[in-house]
Amino acid sequence: MTSLVTLSCATEETQPVKQYRFYDFDMAVEIHTSLGIHRKYILANAWAYHSKEVNEKWESYPLKTNSLYVVNYDTPTSVSSDSKPYESAPTDTFLILLRKTQIDTIYTLTREAFTIPYQQNTSSDEKPPSIGFNDGLSALVTLDLGLRGDYYRLGISDANDGFDLHTYLQAILAKHKQTHPQ
Repeated sequence: MTSLVTLSCATEETQPVKQYRFYDFDMAVEIHTSLGIHRKYILANAWAYHSKEVNEKWESYPLKTNSLYVVNYDTPTSVSSDSKPYESAPTDTFLILLRKTQIDTIYTLTREAFTIPYQQNTSSDEKPPSIGFNDGLSALVTLDLGLRGDYYRLGISDANDGFDLHTYLQAILAKHKQTHPQ
């Protein structure tokens, strides 16, 4: 007599891991002219962001979370014999409290700025055309995901052309100025 034993290997249904929005990241955007820094936007939610200009103005260390700091600089309009290019002095600073939806949009637009056009490190044999001299605005974008471990930095040669993050930050600043006239 032969007995047949059947073993059941039923798989347990695994519940998907619930995802939560995180806001503990830092973002900074520096807008430059050909002669120096023009404006800096800072969102500091992860680390104690070191910004001499902001810390002196607001006497706040660390910077307030869920807030956008906007530092304007006195950028020289031309280079003369007694001035040096790239020496910009901060002139005024704005502190703008942000809603979570605004922080979500800032994160999304910052992440999109780092999209790399190549899936792999291949391209045609032709070299891309030279960017040339840009007399307009350029940008330096930094995204620090803090404890999530990734740090990104990107230079953008034309901050006026299709740079959605800069456009959105300008809109937040314009609305703040409208509702908080000086």
